[in-house]
Amino acid sequence: MPPGPPSLRIVSLLPSATEIVFALGAGDHVVGVTHECDFPPAATRLPQCTANLLPPNLSAKQIDDAVARVLTEDPHSIYRLEADTVRELKPDVIITQSLCAVCAVPESTVRDISCNFPFECRVVSSDPHSLIQLFESILYIGRAIGYEKEAVALVVDLKARLARVQQLPIPANPPNVAVIEWPDPPYAPGHWVPDMISYAKGTCVLGKPGHKSERISWQQLAQLQVDVVICAFCGYDLYRNQIECDKVRSQNEWKAFVKGANVYATNASAYFSRPGNRLVDGTELLAFLLHRVEAYRPPRTSASQLRNGEWVDVADL
Repeated sequence: MPPGPPSLRIVSLLPSATEIVFALGAGDHVVGVTHECDFPPAATRLPQCTANLLPPNLSAKQIDDAVARVLTEDPHSIYRLEADTVRELKPDVIITQSLCAVCAVPESTVRDISCNFPFECRVVSSDPHSLIQLFESILYIGRAIGYEKEAVALVVDLKARLARVQQLPIPANPPNVAVIEWPDPPYAPGHWVPDMISYAKGTCVLGKPGHKSERISWQQLAQLQVDVVICAFCGYDLYRNQIECDKVRSQNEWKAFVKGANVYATNASAYFSRPGNRLVDGTELLAFLLHRVEAYRPPRTSASQLRNGEWVDVADL
């Protein structure tokens, strides 16, 4: 018999939580997800309980402007929670977050709406700021849905994989690594990304571990001494990261910033943006990008390197 109540019904309002629940083996209990839940593929076939309210086809600059505007006016105007859909799904557990106001429906909105449901529903919030807190979040979600044993096993496995990366020989001169979280305006990463770089034996020269992402100017970036630049624009897959990177490559500040550095684009949505179990995959990806550790050669469409003005999938290097 699988763990957890047989009739358990879960609505996940967070892509990373959807990935965690499926990784725990509880995917059959998920009855609703967000419009952004694209992994694993089974999640894409479930009812969507949220909608993006921003206009389509906005540029990175237009998205940043729109987000800044709505955050000062009405943070509920980025996403819409489809309350009627959630009510019809009759979840026992709703997983949400309060980590980032622009990443998902705010926890306060979920709690306000769920109070009016004609059935009992527990709201669980997942808010990790670091890799260590990610493991705690997985355990918390596991306990909340009756999959504690599976959560412990998953965390043990993820920690073991990180330990193997951490045990890589320390290079004499660890590369200076700058991950860019947003292209226009540029943002320095925070939260778990500096941890990932450190585990992969790189020196993080941009962003503070456990802190929020911060806007930074191209002039400030141009002053950094970097060996590796990684475009991990939040929420974008590899193809969109390449497109957005191409848009800023003509800027003189960009050219000064990346001069002499290896430049990569990544599937940020899969490996950097979402605080789920695939952050460990992202750390292993970094080990390959920084040191070409063959054991961590990634599958295609994970990352690409800019070579002679063209993007080359790193799986082919």
